[in-house]
Amino acid sequence: MQANIDMVKASQGETLASVSDHKKQLQELVASGDLSGQAEVLGAIGGCYADRFEWNLALTSYNESLALFEQTGDVYCQAQTIFNIALVHKDRGDLVQAAHAFEQSLRIFQNLDAVPCIALAKMNLGIVLEMSGQLAEAEELLSEALKVLEALGAMPDLCEGYLAMGRFKLRVGNGIEAKFYLSLAETLIFRTDFMPLKIQLFRAQGELHQADKRYREAERCYEKNTHDPRSPMWMKMDLCENHFHTKALAQARRLSNSLEVARCLEHLGRLAMEKKDYRDSLARLQQALTSFQHLGAACDVIAVYHDLVALFLAQEDHTRAEEMATLLERQAELLGYQGHFIKALAECKAYTDQTCKAQEELEVFQRT
Repeated sequence: MQANIDMVKASQGETLASVSDHKKQLQELVASGDLSGQAEVLGAIGGCYADRFEWNLALTSYNESLALFEQTGDVYCQAQTIFNIALVHKDRGDLVQAAHAFEQSLRIFQNLDAVPCIALAKMNLGIVLEMSGQLAEAEELLSEALKVLEALGAMPDLCEGYLAMGRFKLRVGNGIEAKFYLSLAETLIFRTDFMPLKIQLFRAQGELHQADKRYREAERCYEKNTHDPRSPMWMKMDLCENHFHTKALAQARRLSNSLEVARCLEHLGRLAMEKKDYRDSLARLQQALTSFQHLGAACDVIAVYHDLVALFLAQEDHTRAEEMATLLERQAELLGYQGHFIKALAECKAYTDQTCKAQEELEVFQRT
């Protein structure tokens, strides 16, 4: 039994041809009546779609796979598939559905005493709860998962665990511990040369530098994921960079992880805002917003709208700030993220002398 419960997912960068090949294989399995084989191939197809951010197609394939595993009575594979469904919900920003599916897979793994899988389910559930603002529960789950992953020494899961804990510590304002966990992640990630996690590492390191107001270092970290390593400008910067970073840049570009690139663009936009370079900030945030909307990453769309509210308020453009807050409200209501838009609208009112109403709405936000 493999430790990584996402083993049925296709590798990053699967092409349309791969999906076509899987579908041909599926037709043969349907003809032969092999239900287990059909379920596995449908799971692989779901993984291909998920890697290309085609969320609805991924969910359709995974749900069809799950139904077949339920027919065959393969409980372990059912849990694997539910876990993959949870990952799709997490990536697209549907945190309620993601938490529900992770909890469901966790219960099954606990009944099966599948220790590595329990750890991964707890880690991902912790990440979702952190994103939802349930910090105490998130920290408990992340800590429990990390203890198991450290004992197992499973790669790349342990790298991901250190990254998750590092970003959590950064979220709660503990920069010292964040730096500690990110340094552990960096050591293992470069040792194993696991490229997808390098992209996440650079972004997390950028967030750490930005929190410490080391803007130049933060910008370099973010741009490692957004620039084309073949461009003359980037080749010049590579002369000052570590060899491993140069190699990671090229690989990150080949992986074409547009979601991570968009997230780095958003962080660059926030960074420019802190530096009061509002024109650059707007350009970066608009790029990120367009990408997130195209990918259907709802949670990220909400985050950018909130950034834009802050940007326009910083420029005292209250009209555009309220327009962004209204858009944020509509998006947030679809997913039940009430706190986000209440806070944004309260900030708008505070800047337009509606102080009492702003304070009232901020209190509502804090209770949510």
